[in-house]
Amino acid sequence: MDYCLDFIGWSNLWIGAPATIVETPGFHGWGAIWELDKADIEHLEHQQAGYNAFQVHVVTYSGAKYNCRVY
Repeated sequence: MDYCLDFIGWSNLWIGAPATIVETPGFHGWGAIWELDKADIEHLEHQQAGYNAFQVHVVTYSGAKYNCRVY
């Protein structure tokens, strides 16, 4: 919680501002949680080059809690 989706800067690849997650007290966002094999992290890092990866604590609608890496 305390994060929201924002669009900052410009990307020639996307021809617009790329989406990013910004810490914003009191806000929350919706998304998907994907479980990936650790062997795939290198590929994901390459795919998400230019994004700032960090960990967030996620609480699902049903109350389950996860520590997730986001970009």
